[in-house]
Amino acid sequence: MLRLPDRIQQHVIQHVIAQGPGNAVRSASSRAGPPSAASSARPIRRPPVPKTSDGRRLTVVIQCAASKNARAGHFVDKKGRSILFVARPEKAPRNPAVACCRPDDPAGDGRTWREELLRYNRRPDENPFGLLPAWRLYRNPVYSELIEAFGEDRVFILSAGWGLLRAGFLTPNYDITFSSQAEPYKRRRRVRDGCAADGYADFRMMPARGTGPIVFLGGRDYAGLFQTLTAGAVDRRIVFYNSACAPAVPGCRCIRFKTTTRTNWHYQCARALIAGTVAIPA
Repeated sequence: MLRLPDRIQQHVIQHVIAQGPGNAVRSASSRAGPPSAASSARPIRRPPVPKTSDGRRLTVVIQCAASKNARAGHFVDKKGRSILFVARPEKAPRNPAVACCRPDDPAGDGRTWREELLRYNRRPDENPFGLLPAWRLYRNPVYSELIEAFGEDRVFILSAGWGLLRAGFLTPNYDITFSSQAEPYKRRRRVRDGCAADGYADFRMMPARGTGPIVFLGGRDYAGLFQTLTAGAVDRRIVFYNSACAPAVPGCRCIRFKTTTRTNWHYQCARALIAGTVAIPA
């Protein structure tokens, strides 16, 4: 495991203090203590967990987002520089305080950064770099709304940098996307015909069976990665889309979500799914 320099350790301590107790409570409801008498007197009313028409629980996969939480943590290298994961480090702007790397670049001691991240997650209670669970890494509130509706075990994040992540997986800040509108150093090539381009050893954290129907919420650029990383799933896979033509995702059922929204339309689709206003076929 990477060792934390003394000055960085002090920075992390100040960072944790600045977060305050409210963020600690929001980070993992399963670790919260028993409710007080005042809070138990007025229980929070949550919507019923969305299901298919035949009563089966859903599992939701939602694509990542460019806009990250301001408190997102970073790995730190032996020189004290923050690590920012990008698609093409050679094209990234130069900053002496930041080292740009790809997730599968060497991290030292014979491991890649991806392997280092797996190792880091085996001891999540320590978390010296202040990494956030994947669902808290992104700024839009729809990610926390999905957790409230489905539960952390039923939500997965499809990350252009890391692959298919459990919602609670501690994830460092990164700037990798499939969007052709992004700056060149951020762009990863799209996954086509089941082939993950650019040599990414993407995580596949979803179990092959027992998840129930799997719903994907995301753009066409991410649909190929979803299809590839869930290829071994026994349960049905449903892909919502908003374009004129359905994406090419063999083995998945495509359902068009009709809306005039173009940018981040899948957030609207997610909220409709939570509210039960979109039908999931049996």
